Amino acid sequence: MVLTSRLAAAVVAIPLSLAYFWFAEQICLGTFIFALLCFFFIFVVVPLIFRYSYDMQRGLLFLNFVKVHNADYNKPTSAGLIGARSLNITTKDGVRLGVWHTLPVKHQLEALAATWLTDRAARDQRYDSWMETGVTVVYCHGNAGDRTSDHRIKLYQILNQLNYHVIAFDYRGYADSDNLPIDEQAVVEDTRAILTWVRERVTKGNIFVWGHSLGTAIAAHTLAVLEGEGKKVAGVVLEAPFNNLSEEIREYPISQLFTILPWFDFCFVEPVYENNLRFESDVNLRNVSVPLLFLHAEDDRVVPFKLGRKLHESVLRHRKENNTVDFIRFERKLGYGHKFIYRDRHLPMIVRKFVEKSLQKS
Repeated sequence: MVLTSRLAAAVVAIPLSLAYFWFAEQICLGTFIFALLCFFFIFVVVPLIFRYSYDMQRGLLFLNFVKVHNADYNKPTSAGLIGARSLNITTKDGVRLGVWHTLPVKHQLEALAATWLTDRAARDQRYDSWMETGVTVVYCHGNAGDRTSDHRIKLYQILNQLNYHVIAFDYRGYADSDNLPIDEQAVVEDTRAILTWVRERVTKGNIFVWGHSLGTAIAAHTLAVLEGEGKKVAGVVLEAPFNNLSEEIREYPISQLFTILPWFDFCFVEPVYENNLRFESDVNLRNVSVPLLFLHAEDDRVVPFKLGRKLHESVLRHRKENNTVDFIRFERKLGYGHKFIYRDRHLPMIVRKFVEKSLQKS
């Protein structure tokens, strides 16, 4: 009787075991198929979409859809910039650009008094007169955010403390500038329009350009064009620069997921170059002869330190006077990363020395 019961239990257990095995097998098969589909979508479909979508290429490069609105564009004083003014500058092709003019500390109290002027033209004339002499820095920001981003505002304030004017602007497609399609030639034209406007006002002073990240490549391209026309600035600061977009694409953190793919260059590098989104600072800076100051943090993960060093070495190879190029490295332990070099307590002294040295060369 006991034996019969055991046999019956064993007979019932066999189908149950088979059912469990079949169920487990189906789960594994489903998981495998899902993983395979995910792999196919991420590593085949997405790269192909990127290759054939110019809008996607521009969007991921400029990130101008990432909005960081930390202050009222029409009231830069809302960002703690004493006496700063907001204005618009129009390019040759009719694009309106949003601009801030932040003042040296020596003019800030005067500017507060000027706010009582009801005549906007008279007020602007006073601001323009302050720009005639001294140093004016044109700031070319990188991708994402706009001129109101906190780390950018902190830098304006440092430069103002050094008694420099700062002209901070947004390219088309950013902030309150005209919302138009953006590409390399467009941002170069925007920067050129700003520098032309500044040059008309800085009649007895000196103009410097400060570029950060993508802004370094925009500045390099613009200045190469202007110098070809005989129009030079006094000096250029390149903060977190890269040598060319091709290598930056390969080194970008997200790209590390894809660089092992045999079709990486075909899908990610070649189409960008075919669409003239090259940003080849290593080529453009060959045509820029003014003093250069490189600033780069060793722990920069967005633009790896080695790309800044490569650009520096490329410039040195093509310059007759290497004493016009300085490279300042900020150690990894400082933790400045991609956008916090402004926190360095030595930065004001570094910038002041560079400006003084550049003016002696000019």
